[in-house]
Amino acid sequence: MKTPFFSVIIPTFNRAHLIVDTINEVLNQSFSDFELIVIDDGSVDHTQNLIETLNDDRINYTYQVNSGVSAARNHGARIAQSEYIVFLDSDDKVSKNWLNDYHNILLKHNKSIVFSDMEKRTQSGECIKIVRARNPYGNNVDYGIFIPGSFCVKRSVFNQLNGYDVSLKYGENTELSFRLFEISPSFAFTDQVGLYYYASVDGGSKNLHNLIDSNLYVIKKHKDYFLKHKNVKRLYLQNTAVALIKLERYKEAQKIFLQILYLYPFHLKNIFRFLCSFHPKLTKFIWR
Repeated sequence: MKTPFFSVIIPTFNRAHLIVDTINEVLNQSFSDFELIVIDDGSVDHTQNLIETLNDDRINYTYQVNSGVSAARNHGARIAQSEYIVFLDSDDKVSKNWLNDYHNILLKHNKSIVFSDMEKRTQSGECIKIVRARNPYGNNVDYGIFIPGSFCVKRSVFNQLNGYDVSLKYGENTELSFRLFEISPSFAFTDQVGLYYYASVDGGSKNLHNLIDSNLYVIKKHKDYFLKHKNVKRLYLQNTAVALIKLERYKEAQKIFLQILYLYPFHLKNIFRFLCSFHPKLTKFIWR
C-alpha cells in the first residue's frame, strides 16, 4: 500500500456539532494524497457515529480514554504513516489549497517545517485579521505561526522532540516551538493563507488556573531560553500576574510583578502594574 504524502491529525473531544465540517474541509482538498487521523479524546457525544457515516478510506478514526489534546496529538503522530504531519483543531477550517500549498513548497525544498499564513476569524466567520507567518508579531524578528493547521512538520523532527508536552493544558504549541528552534530546523513559507482560525470560546486561555500553572511550568522548564530572551519571560510573567489578579490572588501576583521589576527595574509601566496590584478596586478597573 502506497504511503500518503501527508498525515493530517485532528484531535477532538465532544465536538460532534463541529467535527464533520472540519473533516469535510480536509476531504475536499485540491491535493488528495493524505491520510486523515481523527483521535477522539474520550468523547461521550455522538462523534463516533457521525464519523462512521463518512465513506472515505482516508479516514482513520481512533478512540482513546480522555488524556488531553497534547496526548491525542502525540497518539496521532505515533500511528501516522506519512513523512509529513499536519495538525488541525476540530473547530478550525482550512483553505481548499491548504495541503497543495505545503506540497508545492516541499517539492522544491526539503525542509523540516513549512508555515502557512493564517486568517483569524470570529465565531461567526468574520475576518479579524490576516497573520503572516514571516512576521506574525510585526516586529521583523520573530517568524512562524505555531497554531495547529498553520505548520507542516517532518514526522521524524516531531518525534525527535518527543512530541507535545502532555503536562501542559495551555500554551503547548508555543512550548513546542521553543524546543523546535533549539534544534535549528530548516523551514520555508507558503505565503498563502492556509488556516482559518476561529477564536475559541472554550480554549485553554479561558481557564486562568491552567494559564498560571502552565506558564510557571514553562518558565522553569526553559530556564536557559528565558535567560536569553528576557522580554519573552516578561510577557509570560505579566500574563501570569494578570491572571492571578483576576483570581484575586494579589500576594502571588505581587511576587510575579517583582520578578518583572528585577528584569526591567526602571520600566515605568512595570512599576505602575506592581503598585496597582496593592489596590484591588483599581485592579478590577484596569484588568477587567
